[in-house]
Amino acid sequence: AARGYKVMPHTIENSDFIFNVPYAEALQKNDEALAKRLRHEYLVLTNTATEFAEKISPEIFGHEIPQLLLIHANDINADCLDEMLKNFEARGYTFVSLDRVMADPAYQTKDTYISKYGPTWLFRWAKSKGMDLDFKGDPDPPKWVMDLYNKR
Repeated sequence: AARGYKVMPHTIENSDFIFNVPYAEALQKNDEALAKRLRHEYLVLTNTATEFAEKISPEIFGHEIPQLLLIHANDINADCLDEMLKNFEARGYTFVSLDRVMADPAYQTKDTYISKYGPTWLFRWAKSKGMDLDFKGDPDPPKWVMDLYNKR
């Protein structure tokens, strides 16, 4: 709090840190084919995760809510951010301040879910509200990406 940091819930999680490990290695090895494949799959997963968040959030709150994407400062985001933002704009998204997003009543929902993992707040809020919703559509990275990540 003294540094002005805020806890930010996220509703869209695209596992950028998992994609980034093999992506950075591919760049170091000048393996442009693998880097291109990882960029493509990363953008596909981001779009799929966004579609899922758009579908599940009204089931939890009865209305569409502003979405928050968790991304990190890393190589894959540096190289994909322009295309990712264009994809969001094509879906009708506009970009607003965190304070404006947090003003939506959904973001006042208590999070009582405790886990060693970091699922999206949509999952946390559904569990906190005692809802038994199907989160199988919330995508994970493809197995081949996980295998590359786990090799490190």
